[in-house]
Amino acid sequence: MNSSMKPLLTAIKSALQTAISYMRDSDIYITDDLYRIPSGVKFPACAIKDGPVKPEDRAGGEWVLAMNVSIAVFVQNYKATEAIMGNADTGANGVLDCEADVIGALLEKTLGLEGVVLASWTSGEESEKFEDETEAIQMKIIKFQYEKEEDRP
Repeated sequence: MNSSMKPLLTAIKSALQTAISYMRDSDIYITDDLYRIPSGVKFPACAIKDGPVKPEDRAGGEWVLAMNVSIAVFVQNYKATEAIMGNADTGANGVLDCEADVIGALLEKTLGLEGVVLASWTSGEESEKFEDETEAIQMKIIKFQYEKEEDRP
């Protein structure tokens, strides 16, 4: 049921905090809005948001929950190319570097969650820039789907 989403989001956050050493743990967070960055967040950063959950009936009183999760990565956009591609000379990570690290941390990993049988990367959207008077941010959204088998209630 939808209560399966809570442990999934927590496990994703923990996996990313373990795998991505160049982001502070506090800069990897669960959010209700991918476009709202909490104060105090430093870049690069990563936001995790719940998505649609679709149950599919199976024989024998079981079902599979297809649980979708969106993950946004953010970097500061000082230079357009660097925000996307990164800079090997300075060690700055671009959104494509961050995306690759998120995918590497989560793809085909069931995160030790009971009943989760599949973890797939479903899409990576084009990056986008948003800015105000003080800073510019490059953002890229990555989508995953987790399938969980469980007894139907």
